[in-house]
Amino acid sequence: MKKLLLFFVFLFINTIYAQCWQNIVLGGATTIFIKSDGTLWATGWNEYGQLGDGTNDNKSVLTKIGNDNDWKSVTLGANLQTLAIKNDGTLWAWGRNINGQVGDGTNIDRNLPTKIGNDNDWKFVVAGRQHSLAIKNDGTLWAWGSNSKGELGDGTTVSKNIPTKIGNDTDWKSIAAGYRYTIALKNDGSLWTCGDNDWGQLGNGKPYISTNILSKIGDSNNWLLISTRISTSSAIQKDGTLWTWGSNQQGQLGNGDVDHNVTVPTQIGIDKNWKQIASGDLNSSAIKTDGTLWTWGLNDYGQLGDGTYIDKFIPTQIGNATDWESIYAGGGHSGALKSDGTFWTWGLNSSGQIGNGTNSDSINYPTQVNCPTLRTDDFLTTKTYSIYPNPAKEIINIENFDNKSISNIKIIDSSGKLVLKQSNNLQQINLKEIPQGIYIIQIESNGKFYTQKIVKE
Repeated sequence: MKKLLLFFVFLFINTIYAQCWQNIVLGGATTIFIKSDGTLWATGWNEYGQLGDGTNDNKSVLTKIGNDNDWKSVTLGANLQTLAIKNDGTLWAWGRNINGQVGDGTNIDRNLPTKIGNDNDWKFVVAGRQHSLAIKNDGTLWAWGSNSKGELGDGTTVSKNIPTKIGNDTDWKSIAAGYRYTIALKNDGSLWTCGDNDWGQLGNGKPYISTNILSKIGDSNNWLLISTRISTSSAIQKDGTLWTWGSNQQGQLGNGDVDHNVTVPTQIGIDKNWKQIASGDLNSSAIKTDGTLWTWGLNDYGQLGDGTYIDKFIPTQIGNATDWESIYAGGGHSGALKSDGTFWTWGLNSSGQIGNGTNSDSINYPTQVNCPTLRTDDFLTTKTYSIYPNPAKEIINIENFDNKSISNIKIIDSSGKLVLKQSNNLQQINLKEIPQGIYIIQIESNGKFYTQKIVKE
């Protein structure tokens, strides 16, 4: 019976960790992950401390960053600065800070997550190459970092090293940050840009003229999603059509042309089933509503994932899979999440950013990244605790035979979702608000875990 239960527990744990990833972001040679348990992991280039592990050493395998397990979202600015929001709404940042893009009031690089201010109402944050942007819960827009081309949108070209409120509008919906320019959407579906325009990336038809105030682009109020990385802008409208503009050095606009920039938003093809778009340095990736994956642009490191190193100038389908869920694009590598929760990546791997434990030059096809899991010796196998009653209607008690210190107790459902975490009153847990079903209770003690199946009646 004990062996059967142990088998069930590890089968359950494996199911949980198959659904591993909550949030992923790719930089030029860095990849950062938030797992479904709220922990933060990173791999790749780390010259400026952007991995956040307290060092400046590159990593070729996924490395856990600290012990916190309340990370909500993370963003990475072209390998320079990393910004993240925790579940409590606080903002944290680390990495390159030469232009104040970390936002801690200094211009000193940080290699550990650093809390930015005391506010706890941050909703969304993005990182450009040298500037950062965020939206608060009240819909206000904030910016900091380099402002040489007016990319902060505050009407000046003066850089800021702390988050600075931009205007008084309270209807900002989403933001994207490129190289010295900004794209933003409002709740009404209108598109706004500011900053550098040498490649026509602002989309206002006036190349080479920068602007330091966010200005509306066109009359359309149908914009749904936006993306940028360097100097190429991409967007999807509410009708599912795909639009691009800006730099087209390597065919990354997807219009069949190369080396001819486009200065206003231009529709790509006639399809109306585009779901998500991600801009790399000189390549683009997208997913359609049917779950298919499409890429185009520069392919010198295999970042298009089509098994070749040949550039593509129009959207090209990658394989026949129809279960792609989310897409991510970095400088020379790309990644995508499938509907089963597995993460796949490909492209440049010179700094270990693929996360496969090597520094091979490149991989030109999607390769699965294994989720870090608990080892067998991470579990307490002796009868350290007694959990009763089990099944339970409401209250379960925990008897600690060895009086070992307990860090926390977690209840995890069959999909791997954390449904309850308790760090105080470690002798009793109230299951009243949890639906009936089978769960795993996980007790952490001195870095090891006691895991048992429980049934809520």
